[in-house]
Amino acid sequence: MSSEGNLIFTEFYEGQGLGNQLWVYAACRSIAEHLSIPFAVKGIDRFKGSEFLDIKISVGISEDQADKLIAQATTNRSIRYFQEISYYDPELEYFSSGYDSRVEKLSGAIKLDGLFQSEKYFFGDLEKLKQYFVVKPEFLSKNTVASDVGVINLRGGEYKRHNSLILPESYWTKAIENLKSQADIKKFLVVTDDKAYAKALFPKYEVLQGGIAECYATLYNSENLILSNSSFSYFPVKTGGNAKRVIAPQYWARFGNPHNRWASVANCYEEWQWQDQYGALKSYEQCLPEVNATEVLYESTYNVRTTQGMLLKKPLRSIVPQPIRNAAKKVL
Repeated sequence: MSSEGNLIFTEFYEGQGLGNQLWVYAACRSIAEHLSIPFAVKGIDRFKGSEFLDIKISVGISEDQADKLIAQATTNRSIRYFQEISYYDPELEYFSSGYDSRVEKLSGAIKLDGLFQSEKYFFGDLEKLKQYFVVKPEFLSKNTVASDVGVINLRGGEYKRHNSLILPESYWTKAIENLKSQADIKKFLVVTDDKAYAKALFPKYEVLQGGIAECYATLYNSENLILSNSSFSYFPVKTGGNAKRVIAPQYWARFGNPHNRWASVANCYEEWQWQDQYGALKSYEQCLPEVNATEVLYESTYNVRTTQGMLLKKPLRSIVPQPIRNAAKKVL
């Protein structure tokens, strides 16, 4: 395919988490490579991993050329905006997305937006992710993890405001038992965005003191992991090449839901063990029938395909002044 006049690009946004930034960057760059089209990313000043991750702003085209092509396409109104398909599930109250095969036919100047969290966007080559995201050596050397340490990636923060999203304490206790049965674990280390929550939930375990860079490097170096349903952990675990045992929550963002649906179908990943609400572990292959059934259900029954943001109710907290919300969060 000729690359003249073609460009696939995406953008980092304010308020976007690092996990989401990494996914959309990796998927869109991979799609561009698959189609032999140049790639670029805008909003690099908003990239939350700039302190410890090296990434390329453009591939197959200079940054200046990409800017000119985008400006020209915008002026000519020839730029196309591609939004990944998602399905709103009213029973789970969740937007579910998977692999959007329409990306295989893209051409022209295209801006991609969406979650893009399916491994299928890497077209069978996960090794290339190690070239996409290179961790600066000083962070890896300062955050080594012994082989007898189990690392718990606890997500707190805004997750605690959503009962259907936050993982129950039972998930962690059963996962700890499962990991101990598989490996000679001498201690546990908690990697988290919410240290106060981690101390309350795991008072006997060490909580990593450091920021997002230290958390990423620790996950990258770990052999034994228990993960939350957060997109943050995927790339350090997959690109580190050290993980021997990884336990993650079955059904992802709707753990233990009574409908046995994956939210989203994109978030079931190879080589990980998936723990259900009773503590039973399933392999990736054992999860595939439910993943496929969920995808078929959405494609055949949920006829309204939507973009992220539609149908979402405005949260009550949005009408509360920010200073009062900040004070309440400190108290809580």
